[in-house]
Amino acid sequence: ALRLVLQQRAQVHLLEQAARVDDLTRLASRARFFELVGGTGRADGHEAAHAGPAVLYVDLDGFKAVNDNHGHAAGDRVLRAAAARLRTVAPPGSEWARLGGDEFVLLVDRVDSAGHAVEIARQVVAAFQEPSEINGVLNRVGASVGPVRCRGSMAVARMNTSTPSSALRSSS
Repeated sequence: ALRLVLQQRAQVHLLEQAARVDDLTRLASRARFFELVGGTGRADGHEAAHAGPAVLYVDLDGFKAVNDNHGHAAGDRVLRAAAARLRTVAPPGSEWARLGGDEFVLLVDRVDSAGHAVEIARQVVAAFQEPSEINGVLNRVGASVGPVRCRGSMAVARMNTSTPSSALRSSS
């Protein structure tokens, strides 16, 4: 009986871990992102006037055309390649997540200014300047970035949103 309980606990733990990772891109999942956003803010309670966490919302431009012209398998390859490109521009202390489809978010542990967030956004856009090769055909998939500033334990966009979900809606 004890062995069965331990096996069940191990299986539950594996399922919980799997729910936190996007199967296709191996980035954090949407659920994991909202867990992370709920825990933003400095543990010591002292935050510099302009420093703090931020979220960058990223939507892939031209992705629908890849799916329409080359099929979903090609679209999956583009998403995996996009995740690899996004990882190259993740600052220390940050984490990428895939919300779904061609939507990604970057939770940055600390940005010192709006200019800092803009620089990260520029790096994201630059990471998509080169075309992707799919089935021997070069395809241009770009990235659009919408910033969201975080304060305390939730994302707050410029329009005084009150939840991480509404902050993401306003940034997209």
